[in-house]
Amino acid sequence: MFGKTQSLVLTIVALACCGALHAQYEKRWESIACHSWRVSSADDFSAVPDDADSLVIEGRDDAVYDLSRFKNLQQLIVQSHLINPNGDSRLRNLPSTLVGFRIACGDIKFAALMTLLKNSPHLNVLEISCWGAFDVKSKLRLDYFGDLTTFTFITFGRADSEIRHSPWDSLIDLPAVDDWLRPLANLSKLTKVVLDMPRLPLPATLRIATLPTLKSFASTQVTDDALAGFVEMESPIEELNLAGNKLVTDYGMEFLPRLKNLRRLCVAGCINVGDFGIPHIAAIPHLEELDISAQVWEYEYPPTPTYPLNHLSTRGDDRNFRLQFPEYLSQLGDIKTLKVLTAHNVSTFTSKILSDVVMALPSLETLDISGCVGQIGKKIGNASNNGALSDASHLEFLHTHKSLKKIVLAATLGDIPRPSPLTSAALASLAESQTVEAIDISGAEGIAADSIAALSKAKQLRTLNMGRVVVKGDLGAALLSLTQLESVSVSEYKNNLDIPELLAARNYVSLELRVLTLRDDVLRALANSTIQHLSIVSYKPAEEAKFVELAESLKSLKVFQIRNGDSTERVSLRNKITAVRKELDLAIE
Repeated sequence: MFGKTQSLVLTIVALACCGALHAQYEKRWESIACHSWRVSSADDFSAVPDDADSLVIEGRDDAVYDLSRFKNLQQLIVQSHLINPNGDSRLRNLPSTLVGFRIACGDIKFAALMTLLKNSPHLNVLEISCWGAFDVKSKLRLDYFGDLTTFTFITFGRADSEIRHSPWDSLIDLPAVDDWLRPLANLSKLTKVVLDMPRLPLPATLRIATLPTLKSFASTQVTDDALAGFVEMESPIEELNLAGNKLVTDYGMEFLPRLKNLRRLCVAGCINVGDFGIPHIAAIPHLEELDISAQVWEYEYPPTPTYPLNHLSTRGDDRNFRLQFPEYLSQLGDIKTLKVLTAHNVSTFTSKILSDVVMALPSLETLDISGCVGQIGKKIGNASNNGALSDASHLEFLHTHKSLKKIVLAATLGDIPRPSPLTSAALASLAESQTVEAIDISGAEGIAADSIAALSKAKQLRTLNMGRVVVKGDLGAALLSLTQLESVSVSEYKNNLDIPELLAARNYVSLELRVLTLRDDVLRALANSTIQHLSIVSYKPAEEAKFVELAESLKSLKVFQIRNGDSTERVSLRNKITAVRKELDLAIE
């Protein structure tokens, strides 16, 4: 549960202008927040029990929130208006037990924030982000938090040292920002830093990324010069996250093989890192996880050069996309230590390229190629009219891999949704796999029930995620044939699925169920089943009593009612459920 996590985080994150890196952390915090008591008013706040260990205060009224009664509070998430730019705060008496704190803010006065947190010395992870001005003249006093292990600062605003400027990046006071970040170097337990800001001084980047205790570094402002500095100063980092970075290029990738401890690399959405950088990435000696996902919009522009010319090749003038040439993409297969490969939305992948890469990776355990198909009927670079993986039936080679345990072939959502690359033939072929334990085909379209039933041959298969999938044929019969499954995600209302019949015949441990409404017969079937971990997505609100009854026999319960966003109702539901099962891992969205 959120209040019991080992990695404890203080976060201040903006809610607007989400970049790739920011989006990653927002998604993570939304997941955490749903495990908390979530209040919008003083009335909600008064209904929260004194022993609550995790709290989200949206504070849409003018109330003052006194936290002195919470003797076990570990995690606190609040909105910006609870700490005003003038330094006033509507939060009072933060408890000494606090280990995590998050605030979404506009303009921020760090002096007021640090004063507020001074009585919570056990904070050990700090993330800061704002969309307005942040006052670098007000020192970032981190000496209160000797146990700090993680620091994150995400902002889309400007740094103000003396006067207010217009919010253009070029007007940011870099020396002041450098000085403001200097206290990070004094944290002896710091292991993770995330910096997503308009501009980041090179000295600060090098000073932070080369701290002897640092394991993970993420930033949208890392440059090629910074990567060279990482090598020269022998950075100890094991994880480098450059998601959404527009400054680093293929040239900078040539320094990465000399980072001796590098294990995990993310260059998702790095528009200046492409084919020509892959040989350098492939040379990283101990790389275990790689994310080369594309931004969804990268393949939506007309076929005109969008990728810069590069001194490593004379072919820059005939390219349309940064990940395009098979001779470079295939070199991903040279990363013999790779265990996890993620490549969302890379529409220029073909089955041949994927086969060359995947079959050359002897240690690969997880492959995620969600959304690697272009929009229907739209020509993608040198691919066919339906996208490079319109020949996706040729993904049958996946079942021959000797170490793959998890395969994700989902559709990706967003402003520019992309379909799943899966076909019925490819899914049926996975039945021959001797190693795959989990398959995720969320959002896939046109999948035949027979191809799902064929998976009964894969006796080691334990997890099948079919969220948002509409199946052609009798899905119920197909699922009944899969006797080996322990965890299933399925949409009941889209597939006319008989849930009571299914649960009576199968001993599932975990179930994610999408229903139009939680009917009484489904409720009874769930209550009498072997399920220990249940996630319910309901498109029509259900009575609280139904969820209370379900909670009595579960270890974890997640409730997502799409048409029910009232915080008072969430507090009431959480109160009633915890009264029955206090130890339940409960999430309410």
